[in-house]
Amino acid sequence: MTNLFIVSHIDDAELSCGGTIQKLIEKGDHVKVYSLSYRYNNEDLSSEFIKSMEALGVESFQYFNAETRRFNAHNNRIADIMYEKMKGYDAIYTHSTFDRHPDHRIVAEQARRMHNENLFTFLCPWNGHHEENHFVEL
Repeated sequence: MTNLFIVSHIDDAELSCGGTIQKLIEKGDHVKVYSLSYRYNNEDLSSEFIKSMEALGVESFQYFNAETRRFNAHNNRIADIMYEKMKGYDAIYTHSTFDRHPDHRIVAEQARRMHNENLFTFLCPWNGHHEENHFVEL
């Protein structure tokens, strides 16, 4: 199976779904992570992203340079990226629309708009509380 994790920030996939990512890879699935931002307060964190992806065993990852907490200014570009990137995957994992973080909500809303089949959402406990639509036992 092919799996895409499309997230707002470079730490979202590993903090929210690191166990799931590792379990999928151990099972032999292909996993790709696409982050829409690699900066925080103008600090380039791409090297940390690369290290965390390597630690999880993810060989395929990319990022775009949307400014953190300003995704609303990139909403159309984010929609275009997601339309392009979300094709051809068996499962797509992204933020929940119930997430309190505005960047996460924008990505969640665009993901639902662009692709609604095999879409699994996640929500960090520190960004809200809602029932999950899928549970992965680790």
